[in-house]
Amino acid sequence: MNKILFLIVFICFSQISLGQETEQDNNFLVNKEKMDVVPISTKGTKLYEYIGRNYRVPDVRGLKGKVVVNFVIDENGNIGDFNIVQDIGHGAAEELIRVLKTTQGKWKAGIKDGKPIKVLYSCPLSIGGV
Repeated sequence: MNKILFLIVFICFSQISLGQETEQDNNFLVNKEKMDVVPISTKGTKLYEYIGRNYRVPDVRGLKGKVVVNFVIDENGNIGDFNIVQDIGHGAAEELIRVLKTTQGKWKAGIKDGKPIKVLYSCPLSIGGV
C-alpha cells in the first residue's frame, strides 16, 4: 500500500515539476507562455492501446520497472524531442521511443487562445506488473 501511495505521489510531483522548468536542452522554453505540459495518462487511452499492441518487451527474465519518456508535439502536429526521464535498462526506453515515433503524422497540435502550440507530453509505462 505504501509503495502504491508513493508511486502516485511521485507521478503527480514529477508532472508538477515538469511544468516549472524554464529551459530544455533543445533550446525552447518550457513554460505556460510557450508550451503546456500534459500527462499522457489523462488523454492517451488509445495511445496506450497502440503501445500495448506494438511495444516489444525486452527479452530479460524478471524485468520489472517503470519507463518514462517525455516528447513534444509541435505546432504542426509532429512528434519529436524525445527525452528519457526514467529507464530500467535493456533497451526498454528506446523501444518506447521507437513505438512513439511510429505515430508520426497521427497527432493534432495543441491549441491555446486559438493558435497551435508545442505541447510536452510525459508517457509513463510500467513493465512486469509494477
